[in-house]
Amino acid sequence: MFNLNFTICHIQKLAGHFAALIAVMSHVGKAECKTKAIRFVTARLNHQGITLPQPVISAAVEKAFSYTNI
Repeated sequence: MFNLNFTICHIQKLAGHFAALIAVMSHVGKAECKTKAIRFVTARLNHQGITLPQPVISAAVEKAFSYTNI
């Protein structure tokens, strides 16, 4: 079993790191960047054996992006 709060914080950190990497690519818009971040985070969580509903991941990614300047 995993701790949901810990997992959401982990999602936000992953998304934040991903957003920073994508931000240097000027040809990638904000919406596309978020979509790519959601896919990236979902894949990383699945790799770790964690499956969460897409709305939970999307909300955590959205929150992470609210802290960036993308």
